[in-house]
Amino acid sequence: FNLPSELEQALWIYRGHTNTQRYVKDMVEQHAPDRPVIGFFDFDPQGFCLALDMGVNALLLHTGWDQPRAKSDLPNKNSEFAAQEAQLIKKMPSLAGVEETIATAILKEGWSVTQEHMAASAVELTLINL
Repeated sequence: FNLPSELEQALWIYRGHTNTQRYVKDMVEQHAPDRPVIGFFDFDPQGFCLALDMGVNALLLHTGWDQPRAKSDLPNKNSEFAAQEAQLIKKMPSLAGVEETIATAILKEGWSVTQEHMAASAVELTLINL
């Protein structure tokens, strides 16, 4: 990844899958209540919903997230988007500001890009405060 310079010395914690997610959230709430928590998730409906549920203060998104998907070289998992779309649509009424802007971009463009694809493509990441 090409990280923003302010994150070069950051501590990274892998959230994990299924049961381990809860432990990471609990650990962050207990040990870092006054520190910013920055999330890096798949850029798709489910990934954004996880970010909202984790209560992160900021997100690392690939540069170009707010541009038409057709301009991107990143591989998109269209079938994953279709399976996840309803989850984010359900959250839309409670979103405002930058959260609504990100959700709208995901839904409008059908974004579904995994962390693995972003890593393999060495994309530039940008920090978005929520």
